Amino acid sequence: MYRVFEVTTSGTPRPFNDQFAQTLTSGKELALAFGSNYYLLSYQGASASTAQFFTVENLRLTTLDKAQTFTPTLIGTEATFTVPSGVIKVELRLVPGNDQMFFRTTTASGLLVGGAYTQQLTLANRITLGGIELRICNEDELYGSVASADVCFSALVDGVQNLVVGVSSPRLLSIQSQHYLLEVNGEIGANKVVNIRRIININNFNSRNFRWLFCL
Repeated sequence: MYRVFEVTTSGTPRPFNDQFAQTLTSGKELALAFGSNYYLLSYQGASASTAQFFTVENLRLTTLDKAQTFTPTLIGTEATFTVPSGVIKVELRLVPGNDQMFFRTTTASGLLVGGAYTQQLTLANRITLGGIELRICNEDELYGSVASADVCFSALVDGVQNLVVGVSSPRLLSIQSQHYLLEVNGEIGANKVVNIRRIININNFNSRNFRWLFCL
């Protein structure tokens, strides 16, 4: 049974106290409805019988069915999770007498990327990122006549061998703690290009409603 809470992506704060910390460190989960997907926020090493010191580096995010686990990248007391539909940030702000936890999220369109950090993947070349080779695949069989691209990897990335990138559905890719935004140019055949943009900063957050669910 889940209890639903409505919050906004602008960074609505939630008081962070002993009771809230114990909710996570004792093994209970916090669930987020993000777009059409649900994710569960949990605490690695949680125990209902042993008191624990809370730290954001032990936060983990999973899909609702627990099929995928997302490990955060850390900057101070902020944990950033990159999921297929965007980025979810969990930030702990410690202010004497007023500790707060912020939950913020941005979609792929809200990511700040730099043009100087863009590479173009075509039918004629391959690109290597963090030791993983990327190439456009399955063109003849499936995608040659449509404005989408199947990008295949030389090794598994987050448990998958490929990502399908559509005109209206850019995809996020994480390799060795570095994040990339993949966008197709909308062309077909030999003119098809997948722009791979390295994400260099994330500061702007779009207003969007989503629901928090506490596992009781």
